[in-house]
Amino acid sequence: MKRIDLHIHTCTTEYDDQSFDFDLNVLLRYIAEAKLDAIAVTNHNSFNRSNFEEIAKTVEIPVFPGVELNITKTNGYAHVLVIAPETCLGEFDSCMQGVQSRLTDKGTHISWSEVVAAFPNLKNYLVIPHYKKNHKNIDSLLYQDMKLFISALEVANAKKWLSEYEHSEFPVVVFSDSRPGQHLAECEADDYDKRYTYAYSYLNNSDLDVASIKKALLNKQNISIFKTTSEYEILPEGLPVSRGLNVIVGKRSTGKTFTLKRILDAYTDSEVTYIKQFDITQAAEEKTFQKQAEKDDSKYFIDYYRELNALLEDYYNIDKLEQKRAIERYEVDLQKFAHSPEDDYSKCIVYGSKPFIFVNEKAEFLEDCKLIASIDIIVKNKNRKSLIEKYLGEGVLQSLKEAIILAMKNEFQILCTKKKANEIVGDIKGKLAQLSKRGAPPLAGCLGDYFKTRLWENKLVELLDICKTEKQLDEEDVGGFKKERKRCLVENATDARTKVNGIPSGTTLQPLFALGITTWQQLEFLAGLDQAIRSEGYKFLFKIETSIKDKNGISLSGGQRAEYVFTKKIKDASLSDIVLIDEPESSFDNIFLNTDICTIINKLAQDTTVFMATHNNNLGVSIRPGSIIYTCKTEQGFDVFTGFFASEYLISKTNRKIKTSEVLLNTMEAGKTAYRERGKYYENHGN
Repeated sequence: MKRIDLHIHTCTTEYDDQSFDFDLNVLLRYIAEAKLDAIAVTNHNSFNRSNFEEIAKTVEIPVFPGVELNITKTNGYAHVLVIAPETCLGEFDSCMQGVQSRLTDKGTHISWSEVVAAFPNLKNYLVIPHYKKNHKNIDSLLYQDMKLFISALEVANAKKWLSEYEHSEFPVVVFSDSRPGQHLAECEADDYDKRYTYAYSYLNNSDLDVASIKKALLNKQNISIFKTTSEYEILPEGLPVSRGLNVIVGKRSTGKTFTLKRILDAYTDSEVTYIKQFDITQAAEEKTFQKQAEKDDSKYFIDYYRELNALLEDYYNIDKLEQKRAIERYEVDLQKFAHSPEDDYSKCIVYGSKPFIFVNEKAEFLEDCKLIASIDIIVKNKNRKSLIEKYLGEGVLQSLKEAIILAMKNEFQILCTKKKANEIVGDIKGKLAQLSKRGAPPLAGCLGDYFKTRLWENKLVELLDICKTEKQLDEEDVGGFKKERKRCLVENATDARTKVNGIPSGTTLQPLFALGITTWQQLEFLAGLDQAIRSEGYKFLFKIETSIKDKNGISLSGGQRAEYVFTKKIKDASLSDIVLIDEPESSFDNIFLNTDICTIINKLAQDTTVFMATHNNNLGVSIRPGSIIYTCKTEQGFDVFTGFFASEYLISKTNRKIKTSEVLLNTMEAGKTAYRERGKYYENHGN
């Protein structure tokens, strides 16, 4: 099995989100520690030949020339790796000069057909688009356009690979998207050259050239992200661990937190929940706790008032001044018409007739189309075919579909007839107006617009009045704690100012809370606000208050707040690809750790992969983790041992062995002697 990483950046380009200083030594360290067998240089939309050649002559493994291109899709663009055979360096460089001339800045992209035209021998290249990554994935239309050229699909990480590899049409791969030399998050100065983004895939193939890799990828079984004996792997060295719960143990200052950070380096922030040491204690402080609770509910608040805000936005966009002017013009024209003398032409009935008015005909047509599509879905359903035939019958559904289509045809014919009638009458009225001295009566459409606006305004005021009434919205149980949300009014201008950022200087909100002000007047005030803050005007009127209490309805103590914070973080973390927890025991007593925290973490480990550093024997031993990760200091630096909890030995990245029982006794119980002395004490006092 060969380890390959075909997505490495070695130059900062104008297309990158942030710059970095490429460090060849960090790349060499990555290749050595991960024991990579081949890499590809894939900078954004550009190819730097001198940079590539320097790398190729320095490293001792195959290096392929490549690029990560911005390819046009329906909305925006996707990222696609294009990797050339190492024997086609000159050809690839020449082709890339043409491509680079079309990609002039960060936001530009080219179509797939342009790529095919730019690389005449593209069928011999590796083509690997972003598939299930955090951004710039190909869409279904681009997927179909590229299908004949795709070699594999790149996903974000090992967890995504596990969920996709069985049912994907093409092999699924994981690469690092690494930028050697880039300073990573939470990185201390001494660790700049020790930390880098890493990820690779295993290829079951003896030869490592592009043609051989392309051929191997024709069989999905030739690609994996773990060795055949591994359940899960971590760190560049690919150490075996559990896919469930992993506990990191070791003496103080032996690299437990550093190991957590190195695990983090294989993922992006959005894929990981990282609960740092002392995070719980700090978050449980009363002011911080309340502020975070409000922040957690900001999405709930926005979702709750989303439809109201959309109505307000539509109301703000009505030009009521122009409506007033239109009515004034109509009044003048109407008086002029009323006082003008009649003649034979103006007495014609058709002269004063009104046209047919059409309302929502397009929306009704689309609703009918959806209905027909729904019938087709039911008819074609194979999974529940017997139930559909029993309760509905395919014949009945087909008859319904035909009846709807017939009704649509009839309605369409009537619509066409009315539109034609409007057209004919309009022509006649126009000719009569030319012959008549009186002129045509003015159109009264502005009156309809005005009354619709007034009706809408009245309904909006009614809705705002309803929202002004205080209401209990919902309750949520979080690990035995009760979280309640209540709809309330903002009480004064001072309170209102805290709800919206960026209020222009000189803006006063006092009139909004004046004594006796009506809802209609408040609506008018909001419509007159600066456009920069008007879209958030509803926040000046309403708020949602959150209270968190224990099961008896009593406000939380400091310790309970810590319990709630941890429980909430773990609940939210269940959708993360991995969860990192650094010494949570500093916030809790042993009883709570043993009875509650162990249960919560074990439950979480059923949904995702968890790595927890600890010194506590409840969390290290009683919790019964899937595997143990032991960190220790050596003369060469840090060493890491891993093994399953039930294994006799843990094995290091340098293939050293150490007894699992000795590791746990020394790190969890302060050694065998201390453990026995405690046992004697409890035994004597028990007797």
